[in-house]
Amino acid sequence: MQLGTLVEYHWRYMNEEQARKISVEGFDFVILTQEDKEIVRNNIMGGLYNATNPAIVKQYVRCISSIAKNDYPEMWPNILTEVVHYLGQ
Repeated sequence: MQLGTLVEYHWRYMNEEQARKISVEGFDFVILTQEDKEIVRNNIMGGLYNATNPAIVKQYVRCISSIAKNDYPEMWPNILTEVVHYLGQ
């Protein structure tokens, strides 16, 4: 499964009960653990910075946007610091 699709459609689910309430019938949902999400948040900016393929860059930007909509500021308070860090490199 593409990271962009996973993030866009499944990132917001906190548990199976919530996923069932907001997902479309017949739609298979994925519950990501907070640990999985933390790993992605901790590494996605580096992936974007190191990507050279425009299609891959677009996927990273799509993911970062979706994650920020769901996680900022509570779960990803340092996103702005990370952006500034990578812009300065």
